[in-house]
Amino acid sequence: MCVVSAAELGDDDGERAFAEAHRSRRLTEQDVRSADLVLVMERDHRSAVARLAPGAQSRVFTLREAEGLLEVLRDRKATAPDLAALARSLHAVRGLAPLPSEPPRRRWFQRAPREPEDPLSIIDGHGLDAERHEAAAATVRSTAERVATAMRDLLAD
Repeated sequence: MCVVSAAELGDDDGERAFAEAHRSRRLTEQDVRSADLVLVMERDHRSAVARLAPGAQSRVFTLREAEGLLEVLRDRKATAPDLAALARSLHAVRGLAPLPSEPPRRRWFQRAPREPEDPLSIIDGHGLDAERHEAAAATVRSTAERVATAMRDLLAD
């Protein structure tokens, strides 16, 4: 895990241990087939996962897409007994969530927006300047926290 992402996790001992133990590895078809839900950062990643494991596209969402779809399910007061059922519910309401309406914020001195034009993607900060890398890591964290909270609310006890 890169230093910026690890720093974004915070100072909690558990988060620090997770960051230190983390090792990346290539996603395999078996990984996708055995997962109940796959969350990615960019729409291109979602497409790549679906190509890797044809038939799995109903379980693959971008973080921002999942956030919007979870809100639709919350509004409908839906619940799910487990993660697999939640993924099926998310897929069932695909296309019903409005796209994030707030445009990426630009400062007058920036030449390019902080986020890609695709409102369902979170730009990958690796290889960008430190400020944009940190902003991307913070966006992933805050979006993932909202998604996790919504998922906990919707999963039946």
